[in-house]
Order: sequence, then structure tokens, then C-alpha cells
Amino acid sequence: REFANLETDLNNSPRLADLNSGVFACISTKNQNQDTLKTLLTKVISNLPKQYEIKGLSLQLNYTIGISSANQSNDFEYWLKRGYLALKDAKGRADRVASSAINNSLIMDVGLAAHLQKAIKTNQLALYYQPQISLVNNQVIGAEALLRWPDPTYKNISIEELVILAEHTGIINELTLWVIEQACKDLVELINSGHKEHTISVNLSAKNLAINNLAEKIENILIKHQAPAHLLKFELTESAFVESQDVLIKLVDELSALGIKVVLDDFGTGYASLSYLVNYHFSELKIDKSFIFDLVNNPAHQVIVQTSIDMAHQLNLSITVEGVETQEIHQLLKQMNADRAQGYLYAKALPYPEYVNFLKSQYSLKMLDSPF
Repeated sequence: REFANLETDLNNSPRLADLNSGVFACISTKNQNQDTLKTLLTKVISNLPKQYEIKGLSLQLNYTIGISSANQSNDFEYWLKRGYLALKDAKGRADRVASSAINNSLIMDVGLAAHLQKAIKTNQLALYYQPQISLVNNQVIGAEALLRWPDPTYKNISIEELVILAEHTGIINELTLWVIEQACKDLVELINSGHKEHTISVNLSAKNLAINNLAEKIENILIKHQAPAHLLKFELTESAFVESQDVLIKLVDELSALGIKVVLDDFGTGYASLSYLVNYHFSELKIDKSFIFDLVNNPAHQVIVQTSIDMAHQLNLSITVEGVETQEIHQLLKQMNADRAQGYLYAKALPYPEYVNFLKSQYSLKMLDSPF
């Protein structure tokens, strides 16, 4: 989006792109061996500073590098997404450098896409649920629905990779509508089992906006299953807003008119999130977990989180915080007046039957006055 020249030599002018918060990219036109490139980049990381001071605030720095190699059949969006996958893989490696070359065969594996499509049509996929806890009364009040493919044949394929596969083989719309319908079915079951005000959150991506008459299809699913609209939430990340502003404004308005709550996900990680609060009918903000993991010991993140909570409440929005893993963070968020939280402190994402059992056990306890 924004470019800065790193050198003034017109014959050799590399440029650095600011993709989003803390993520930068450059395009190398030099043809070089992957192993050689990884060795060079590992050396670059080792020589970068591990901390940086700004006005007396000492920042601890970590670096990861993902390499995405292009070929003639790649469009830029495809190339970029593989770069993000490589960046994610790098975070789990000792050398902090990873290449997307490992996944080259997966992204456009038509055979795998056919199996995925069959799994959609025959209900072989599943939704797992991660509970969301009210920080006011310490009760489970909702859950985020997360897609899974339980078939052990595909256990080593990440959901992110499957979503990209679905996007590039044209089955993303089928996949998304399956997720929405299954979430509505499970929502009705929860209501019938006594959880009358339990919400379910479903993630939508920029690609989902291409579904014709999406709001109408969602309304038809709600009617079909007699699911109450006010208990369904859709979480939208900033990438959707950047790509499709006009379409998204219309969709958010239509969903809000149906009574569905729309959540701005990963709040704080984008470059222009504040403007969205003015232009869209959100009911909730979700603070990204990158601000939460070290919240107790990071004064800067405490300021960001507290300010976000106060601002949201002034705008009549509620706040959900993800990534809560310790009792100390839970208590701190209560003091900050956050509305709800989710994370491994409470539970990982659970298959629906296990999630129902989790609800039964939690509603019989006074939750979180002491650690789980």
C-alpha cells in the first residue's frame, strides 16, 4: 500500500511495502537458490537488533521471514497469500525463516478440492466451539465457531490452507454457507437445551462478499432453522474492508437490519480501523490476541487495550478479548471493564458434543473466581 525507496540508485532501487501492522514485504527480482536465500535471510535476522528504545520505552523485537516463490501461473493475490502462510510457518521454526515452496502442490490440488467439496456435501466437516466468557458474571455467554475437517487423512493440512484452496478452486461459497447453516443448527440445539441467550460467532472473509445476495441467503437459513438472528454474530477482519468497501457497507447494513450482530475482528492490528467505527453499524469490537499475551507486563499494550475498551463503551459497542491464557490477564481485563473474553484459560475449541458437556459443567459452577 505504501512504498519507501531504500536506495536512491535508479539502477538498483529496492522497495519495501507496508502490508499491515508489523508485516513488511519486498519483491526480489534476483533468481537465487532457495537454500542460499534462506541462509542469507537467517543471517540478516541474527544481525537485527533485539530491542529498540522509543522515548524511554524499551521494545523487545522478534523477527520472522516467509518466502513465497512465484511462477508463471501465479496471480499476485495467490502469491501474497502463500507468503502469509510461509510467514505463519516460520513462527514455529528455530531459524524463523520458512518457504511456501513446501505447500506449492497443495494450493491448487484439484483432487483435494474435490474431496473437500464432497465433505461439504456429505457433512463430513465439523464446527468446533471456543467459549466466550462474560467478565461481568463469569458465565459462558457465547462461542466462536471454528471450522475443522476431522478426517485423519487431512489432519496435517491447516484450515488456513484449506480456505485458500477453496478460494482458488471456486468452492469457498459452498464452504461458507455450510458453516453458516451448521452454526444455525447448533444454535437452535443450544437454545432447546436451555441456553436461551447463547450466541455463536462465525467468521467471514473478503472472498465471502462475492456470494450473490449473501444477506438474503443468511436470512433464508435463519428462517429454515428458526434460529433467532440476534444470537448470530459475524466477525469481519480488516482485509475485507480494504478490498470491498462499498459491498461491505451494504452487507453490514443488511445484516444489522436482520438483527444480526456484526463484529470488527482483530481490532488494533490494521492501519485505519478507527474510520470503520464511523462508517459501519458494528455492535462489537474484538481485540486481537497479539495485545493480550503479555498484557500484564506490557504497559504500552495495557494503554492500548484500556483505551479501546473505553472508546468502545463510549460508542455503545461491547468488547471481546481473545487470547486469554492466564488468571492474571483475566483479572486485569475485569478491572479494565472488558465485556467478554475467550482463550485457553477457559477452554480450547471443542467439538459440539464436548462443548455441550463443557457448558453443563460450567453452568453448575461459579466460574473463575479461582483459576480453572
